[in-house]
Amino acid sequence: MTTLRDAELTAAFDRASRAYDLLTAAHPGYHSALRRSARRLGLPAAGAGSRVLDLGCGTGSSTAALLAAAPLARITAVDASPGMLERAAAKSWPDHVTFVRAAAGELPAAGVTGPYDAVLAAYLLRNAGDPDRVLAAVRRLLVPGGRLAVHEYTLADGAAARALWTAVCRGIVLPAGRLTGDGALYRHLYTGVLRFDRAPALAARLRRAGFTGVRVLPMPGWQTGIVHTVVGVAPGGAPTAPGASGVAPGRASGTAGVAPGRALRTPDAAPGRRPAPAPAAPSRDTPPPPRSVPPERSGLPPRSGDPSQPGPAPQPAPRSRSGEQL
Repeated sequence: MTTLRDAELTAAFDRASRAYDLLTAAHPGYHSALRRSARRLGLPAAGAGSRVLDLGCGTGSSTAALLAAAPLARITAVDASPGMLERAAAKSWPDHVTFVRAAAGELPAAGVTGPYDAVLAAYLLRNAGDPDRVLAAVRRLLVPGGRLAVHEYTLADGAAARALWTAVCRGIVLPAGRLTGDGALYRHLYTGVLRFDRAPALAARLRRAGFTGVRVLPMPGWQTGIVHTVVGVAPGGAPTAPGASGVAPGRASGTAGVAPGRALRTPDAAPGRRPAPAPAAPSRDTPPPPRSVPPERSGLPPRSGDPSQPGPAPQPAPRSRSGEQL
């Protein structure tokens, strides 16, 4: 089975970056699933006053998902691939979104020191050489009671999920990878998911790392049993109120290392450094208008001490007005 690691994997993502957005746009449910995981962080007040880390941002799809769920949060988006990150940073973003090149295990060296109120790690842990080390680093970056959402291809227990994943990869994913010249990366995706933790095992990994309130939340549609959000809370308190990181709304703090000459923002960059282009026409890659999400629709309990915000229903999972599971 093909498995890529470290520099070899980063180079594969660099090569794949040129066609990555085209493939994800053709992936049914890819962007809506990311938005669902971002909402499951349950950030109140549209993220006002919160600092959020997008760990493994790729070309920016998870960053857009966070903006849709928490448009007022200050977001730091990190990726190890220069090619992916350059394409992400070239898109139009508000001034409170910054991009930093760094490997997940080397964040402090790049100036990514937090503290953060929430972290979204999308399609990251499966590719990490040492997932436990990454989780320990995330725990250190979070404020007590800070929230983590791991969005991942992690199969449900049983033969059905494995059979569905194999059918999807052999019928769609692997041929698409060969068509774009990125066959090695998509073989890595296929075999890596088969080798990685099943969803219950990933939840157990988060608990061993010290996270509390860990829950495994499924995705709808064909991704049921294939993609999950695993949510948890950093030890030391209930989920935090916005601004617990000590950063006032609308202000940046700290610095972040970026490769010289790259069109990447750093947290201390002046607003307006790169003019935003005129708004583009809506496309299937465009997230829906931002909206705040009450805690009962997230995968995490509400803030403590606020009797006006009820906790989540035990089961079934919360649903929107249309009846769709959040």
